[in-house]
Amino acid sequence: LVENTREARYIVAKGGVQVDGRTVRERRFPLGIMDVVTFPELKKFYRILPFPRRGLVPYPIPPEEAFLKPRKVLRKVTQKGGDIMLGFHDGFNMLIKVSDPTRPNEEICKVKDVLLFDLSSGKVIQRVAFAENVYALIIGGKNLGKHGKLISFTGGSGTSPGIATIESKDGKRYQTTLEYVFPIGVEKPLISLPEGSS
Repeated sequence: LVENTREARYIVAKGGVQVDGRTVRERRFPLGIMDVVTFPELKKFYRILPFPRRGLVPYPIPPEEAFLKPRKVLRKVTQKGGDIMLGFHDGFNMLIKVSDPTRPNEEICKVKDVLLFDLSSGKVIQRVAFAENVYALIIGGKNLGKHGKLISFTGGSGTSPGIATIESKDGKRYQTTLEYVFPIGVEKPLISLPEGSS
């Protein structure tokens, strides 16, 4: 995109870079998994995704995906009054208003579920439950970047982490711990993923 560090600094300083729809002017702004990086003037869009043996890498995405961001629920806390605070993998928090705290029959979501956000409106478009047969991405460990159907998982106990098995399109199976599983769709991924990693 740029030919040297000086040019990169200039683009950042003049507000030519956006992360999740917000202009960023810090050269060392930290990026994390699923962050959307946009260069408005260049009409270039990237999502930070895990690649096998490479770690987190900016992956080109079509313009229509630039407003989509999946967020994994890491914390779910009931507030005073019965409302629920959700904490996500990227540090984002969202307060869910419960209509009747005395009769909590609304199952909003669970820890490990993923909510797909519309970054332009801040609204949730879709929920992907952490469950068997959903499409999932491995975001850590030796099988980093692999993705496919979550065919089984065990809950784990005590100091033993739960183990999940993911089957790729070509039938290969990969195991990883539950914390590295990122549900990304029901029958197929909700966002573009590198084909070679499935």
